[in-house]
Amino acid sequence: MNVRIRNATDKDIPFIGWAQFAAARGHVKRGVWDVMCARDDRDCLAWLTRMAATEEPLSWTRWSNFIIAEVDGHAAAALEGYDPKVATMKYLITAIDQASREMGWGGEIDAINARFMPLESCMHDYEEGAWIVENVACDPKFRRKGLVNMLLEEIFKRGREQKLRVAQLSVFIGNTPAITAYQKQGFRIADEKRSPEFEKAIGCPGQYKMLREL
Repeated sequence: MNVRIRNATDKDIPFIGWAQFAAARGHVKRGVWDVMCARDDRDCLAWLTRMAATEEPLSWTRWSNFIIAEVDGHAAAALEGYDPKVATMKYLITAIDQASREMGWGGEIDAINARFMPLESCMHDYEEGAWIVENVACDPKFRRKGLVNMLLEEIFKRGREQKLRVAQLSVFIGNTPAITAYQKQGFRIADEKRSPEFEKAIGCPGQYKMLREL
């Protein structure tokens, strides 16, 4: 098995769209994007793929912010790291609006934001000096080969190069395999948030905040 860790390119856009779709679901059937989209899997995946292709370079949904684990020439796993003081929410909203209009859902940004509101209670604040690790996903055919660990080591290095202090991620409460894998990489559970609204929408009680010193 020939593994290469590399920056994503625009040719990876379909894979990155899928990675965002899969990562948001974790161990449940509906993720945050499903709730915000309020459409079927096909439309949600197409929407995320358009977000991966967004022209807004500071949206953390854009392909250029990802790194890829390539196996024998095929994209097999992906994740990203970003500084939330740089890639702020306003850029994400721009990307969501652009992708929604391209899907023919013009003017729906307010409705999308409204569908997100019940989930906001379980979203964690950013630590000072945080490097956010997001959209961690591996093609099922390539799991248990250490690819995500390789990607994490690379993204930690990039966070240190940015002079940031701590890696931060969120994981659904109850996603034991993911929690265990992150703990093996030095992450610890630092906080948890739960709400009935989140559980009704997603199917799990809430989210853990996990931290690791860089």
